[in-house]
Amino acid sequence: MKVSAAGLTDMGRVRDRNEDFILVDWWRRLYVVADGMGGRPAGALASETAARKISEALPGALVRSIARARDQRWRTRLARKALICALQSANRAVLALGTSGYACQGMASTVLVGLLIENHLYTAHAGDVRAYLVRGGAIRRLTRDHSVVEDLLELGRIDPDQARTHPKRHLVTKAIGAQEDLEPGFVATPLRPRDWIVLCSDGLWNLLEEDEILAELAMGGPPEDVTARLIEKANSAGGHDNIACVAIACGR
Repeated sequence: MKVSAAGLTDMGRVRDRNEDFILVDWWRRLYVVADGMGGRPAGALASETAARKISEALPGALVRSIARARDQRWRTRLARKALICALQSANRAVLALGTSGYACQGMASTVLVGLLIENHLYTAHAGDVRAYLVRGGAIRRLTRDHSVVEDLLELGRIDPDQARTHPKRHLVTKAIGAQEDLEPGFVATPLRPRDWIVLCSDGLWNLLEEDEILAELAMGGPPEDVTARLIEKANSAGGHDNIACVAIACGR
């Protein structure tokens, strides 16, 4: 399946630095969105370190070996192991940096990695960086946030309207560099021609409803235009956080 992709980050309209980091590798079809955790020191270093360590842990030879797996079930098992190991490797690297000096103490980052092989997207994540699938005029979230609010929603203690303004809506329960034993989330998603994938930090999805993201995708255009429009719309809605977005278009 032919794909095209583009990514963009923006400081937003309130913050004085950008702690989001993206990586788009067209050859490996590898995509990373990382969000240095606000309020912690060295957030920008944490997000960049996490993204680059994940990329290093997924060399082209490994990706090609996954693609050569004998069947889809085995390919999914290999992809899951590779992506989870990559996030755990990044976790160890950020933890080590966090003990290297006062300036780095407590550094952490939420992160999502996407790997597209054949007609499947494999994602692994820690925190609240999200992946969305847009297909046939509908949008669906692929990932589950590792956050206090998501846990409360699943327990039925709050509803979606309360979640939007909950005082703990920014608290995540998993992140790169926040705990020694990291268990990332993993999702395998079969793709079809004309599908879109959007990977984004909370600086985007906190400000845009899913219908608004869908509307921008429905306008079409190359991924570069889609990411620019989404970020512009998030800034128009307040831009109170750094914004990171990767858009992936599946061709015919």
